[in-house]
Amino acid sequence: MAAVVAAVGLVALPATGVAPAQAQEISLLGTFGDWTAFKSGSGKAVSCWIASAPKQRQGEVKGRGDARVMVNRRNSGGRMVTEVSVFAGYAYKPGSEVAVTIGGNNFSLFTDGETAWARDADTDRKLLEAMRAGANMVVKGTAREGSVSTTDTYSLSGVTAGMSEIAKCGS
Repeated sequence: MAAVVAAVGLVALPATGVAPAQAQEISLLGTFGDWTAFKSGSGKAVSCWIASAPKQRQGEVKGRGDARVMVNRRNSGGRMVTEVSVFAGYAYKPGSEVAVTIGGNNFSLFTDGETAWARDADTDRKLLEAMRAGANMVVKGTAREGSVSTTDTYSLSGVTAGMSEIAKCGS
């Protein structure tokens, strides 16, 4: 249970905009391999997501917090959208991009603060397809402090089952 609480505190709040006073409304949907699924809100304010921590981390950034990759499904303008985000646990170098590699597929994500996202829905769609088909995901970023490069490797075991669970969100 402590791991779930830690994951909720680290992943759920920044991604969903849930205020700390509302944090008790986050519920665990299940664990799927190396991914954990959560839900917050209801109706048009519902958000569901899966999150995972890296299996390997390379590159030492002073004061680095926990890193996570998250797939979030939420309502946007009356329709459900699914987006990938990467939380580095440190502030990215301004203007830098994050390189994501899954098998032979390469993606470039834009950064803002400690988070990286796909530039558009088409890139999110292709990234999600690669995640479903892949075994591991390698994420490379550059820290603001000292321009240290990091490489985090995530297992994609369970990501397909986790995505299937959050696909029920908002339906």
